[in-house]
Amino acid sequence: MSDSVKNTDLSYLREIAESGQAAPLLGGRFLSWWGSLTTLTYAGHWLIASGTLGLESSTYGWMWGTYMVLGMGGHILLATTFPASKPGVSSVGNRAERIVWQAVGFALFGYFATLMVKSAVTGNADIGFEYSFAVVFMLYGVGLITTGALGESQTLQRAGMAALCLVPVAAWFAGTSTNWLLSSIGAALCVLLPGLVMLKNEPKVIE
Repeated sequence: MSDSVKNTDLSYLREIAESGQAAPLLGGRFLSWWGSLTTLTYAGHWLIASGTLGLESSTYGWMWGTYMVLGMGGHILLATTFPASKPGVSSVGNRAERIVWQAVGFALFGYFATLMVKSAVTGNADIGFEYSFAVVFMLYGVGLITTGALGESQTLQRAGMAALCLVPVAAWFAGTSTNWLLSSIGAALCVLLPGLVMLKNEPKVIE
């Protein structure tokens, strides 16, 4: 094989690798789903905590239980119907995105499942729920910045920085009904909005 042919082949492989590495991230549908559901549930929590709806505190359990069932059900449905022919699905950024958000999901599940079990055992809502906004947005910030950097997405990196900026705000307002309103706004800005942007920028399916 001549040197010119070898150089052509290497250039072609390099082009494929670079284009795959810079492929658009494909997790927009998942961020949009969890972002919309979290935004609405945090808003509902605020409406209950502030007394606006006149509901008893027992409503929290039903509301967050419904959130978990709908969230996981919708996530599984989105995952099973995800087009395998999406361009860039095996890129570095998209592989990292799946791994990072799986880790974030397991961490959040472990945190909230423990609080729910502890609350059921003691008969009182655990104080850990009051500080959950800070925990959630710490993990969101790390996840968004990491996937944004690997996937070369300025949208996700900015959303991650915004999430980290909300952590001290959450710590300051912990224990107040205002905290849940800020949580809802934060979820809309840092998860739902970038998810919708990503979904809009997704490449078409290859037939």
